[in-house]
Amino acid sequence: MRWTANHDTVSWTFLKKRTRDAYGPERARAMLALCCLIDGVPMIYQGEEDPAVYGGKGESDVDYIAKIVACRKRLPVLLRGTAQYGTVRASGGVFVCARGLGTEAALVLVSLCPEAITSSLELPARHTSTDKWKDELTGEIVELAGVPLAGYQVRVLTRAR
Repeated sequence: MRWTANHDTVSWTFLKKRTRDAYGPERARAMLALCCLIDGVPMIYQGEEDPAVYGGKGESDVDYIAKIVACRKRLPVLLRGTAQYGTVRASGGVFVCARGLGTEAALVLVSLCPEAITSSLELPARHTSTDKWKDELTGEIVELAGVPLAGYQVRVLTRAR
């Protein structure tokens, strides 16, 4: 199970703060997306999706999380695929993992930087056979030689067809 907060972290430890209060809303969104897109089952603690649920302040993340979860459900490679962490690398403070299921592959990139960057990826040969990849969240086509990411942006890349 993957999570950013639960009853214990909010009430007893972790500075007694919600994820968005501890890290800011943009970084909290990136961390929630990471929990949804790596292997395992995501758990979103009640109120993490919308501070209004617990009387907090700030923008709702319901639509953002719904988009991430819909992507996970739409792509079997994210839902049931394996995840590799040590064989893939990204520059610039970007978390990356390679997801695989049969012949399908996806790359999950989560920028943990507040500024826009261009990340270079180091991947096993089986992932570099395709130059162009499609971002399943934006529809944008990118090349692995230099993937642009806005601050705290999340990308789910699949081979462009």
